[in-house]
Amino acid sequence: MNPSPPNKLIYAACTLSLLLACAPSSGHAEAGNSIKRSKPRTGFYVGVGGGVTYADPQGMSESEVGRSLRSTISSYGYTSPTATFNRDMTAGNYKLYAGYTVNKNVAVEMAFVDLGKVKGDLSASGIYNNSTTISVDGYNETKVRGATLAGVLKLPFNSNRSAIFAKAGGLLWHADSSSTTDLSISTTTLATLSVNDSNTGLSVMGGAGAEHFFDDHFGVRAEWEYYHDVGSEKIGKADVHAITGSVVYRH
Repeated sequence: MNPSPPNKLIYAACTLSLLLACAPSSGHAEAGNSIKRSKPRTGFYVGVGGGVTYADPQGMSESEVGRSLRSTISSYGYTSPTATFNRDMTAGNYKLYAGYTVNKNVAVEMAFVDLGKVKGDLSASGIYNNSTTISVDGYNETKVRGATLAGVLKLPFNSNRSAIFAKAGGLLWHADSSSTTDLSISTTTLATLSVNDSNTGLSVMGGAGAEHFFDDHFGVRAEWEYYHDVGSEKIGKADVHAITGSVVYRH
């Protein structure tokens, strides 16, 4: 049975009201569907960055080196021994890296790292026969660089655009060390000794950090890396910490 004219008007009004009420919901649904979750990406990525290195030296502290030098000077019959030893164990660093993302949680990464130069200087003196002053001044510089290979575990969030990560692997390092020492009596330099040395070794490394991608290709990363027992008995050993920021491009 067809509705009567008044009923037709009521029926049309109800139908229009339902359509208007449903329209915003439909619009919101379409908007919600337009916000797509970024899919986890696999494949290759590369990055470049730099930051600060700190080397935590193993062995004697600066004050212990000074005491040892003063004791040595005294043992040779010199009086009024003085000795100071200072180290600057911070340096700038940079790195180039490339990796392959296996899945959203696992990646393999290799890098070339330049951990910068650490420096040290010493000054020692003593008086012989209460008249002659002998002094020793030395300077040392050690530069470390190498290649790393590490596995990376990631925990993505923010629709897979951000992640925190941890890494572990090894560093194949090469260190070049140069030292210069001047021996003087009063104001006359008797001898200058220069020694250059190089060493290569393998150290365990690890690290942690976070990254964020602005789109499917470009992102930024901040990380801390730790290199254990870098160096040798000849040039000295240190545990090295590196803080870096970098830009990343993924294919």
